[in-house]
Amino acid sequence: MPNGRRRHNLSLQGSAINAVATNIDRYDSLGLIPLDVCTSLLRRVLELGLLTPHAAKIFEETHHPEIKQWLKENLRSSTLPPVLTYPERCGL
Repeated sequence: MPNGRRRHNLSLQGSAINAVATNIDRYDSLGLIPLDVCTSLLRRVLELGLLTPHAAKIFEETHHPEIKQWLKENLRSSTLPPVLTYPERCGL
């Protein structure tokens, strides 16, 4: 796949992750998102290496203390490119 096309696909995937994270934030604040749904989605985002600064901030601010702890533990040991995670900016 040409580099331009790959960057475009990663950009689209990042936009999708941001949209999902925003919806999780909206529903989580209402107490409508079960913990296992949040953690499985977050795990998949990390596996794909698609954690954007926006999504990281939303996940970090979740109402589930278990997710906050999981994020701290997994982002520190993660091999994700720092350009995608910005852990310092998110307070992790």
